[in-house]
Amino acid sequence: MKKMLTLIIFTLPLMLWAQTITVTGTVKDAGTGETLAGANVVVEDTNLGTASAYNGRFTINNVPDGLDVTASMIGYESQT
Repeated sequence: MKKMLTLIIFTLPLMLWAQTITVTGTVKDAGTGETLAGANVVVEDTNLGTASAYNGRFTINNVPDGLDVTASMIGYESQT
């Protein structure tokens, strides 16, 4: 059975001249709360993405406003 993946996202709007934001957050195991290193975090319908660091944290800059962010990792269900 696949484990559920929890994605915690804190957005920091940077709406000075362009409608883009910086997305930061932590990827955790939904059952244990353990942070997950190496999870793929991507912005849907773009080529933007990153992998979570050793502590589960990630940052993606210049994300167009209104798009979904999805986290995925082998052995877990993807979470949007």
